[in-house]
Amino acid sequence: MSTPARGMSIKLDTAAVMSLFPEGSTARLELQQAVINEVARKVCDRDVRAISNALSEVAKTEVRVAMAKAGVTTAPYASGLTLSDAAKANIALVAKAAVDDAVRDKVREAAADAQGAMTRTLKERLDSGLRAELAALAKAALREALK
Repeated sequence: MSTPARGMSIKLDTAAVMSLFPEGSTARLELQQAVINEVARKVCDRDVRAISNALSEVAKTEVRVAMAKAGVTTAPYASGLTLSDAAKANIALVAKAAVDDAVRDKVREAAADAQGAMTRTLKERLDSGLRAELAALAKAALREALK
């Protein structure tokens, strides 16, 4: 495990990790949660802009369709009403709030799914790595005892 901190890194082997973070300890749970949170944050941050842009376009389209059905237009040459700058600003504000809410919900959902998957994977990898390391240590101790 390598942790960059102020220009330096610390590398721990499995035995050191097991010693510092024993199974069931609060420190180990906090470490696992911190790793999961960081991975989830990176995964979500990467896609939030793309999701936000896509949802913004969908919201703009939906607003245009709803305005057309209501007979409201922003073009003075079309039939119906022309919106004032204040009305346009209000519609943009409402649409932005709707998009923000939708993005927030999707990000929370994606983060929860990613966190669950990462937790399972991390636990499986930690457990299999620790079992392998313990087996190797036991074999070495047995060999040493049999000499």
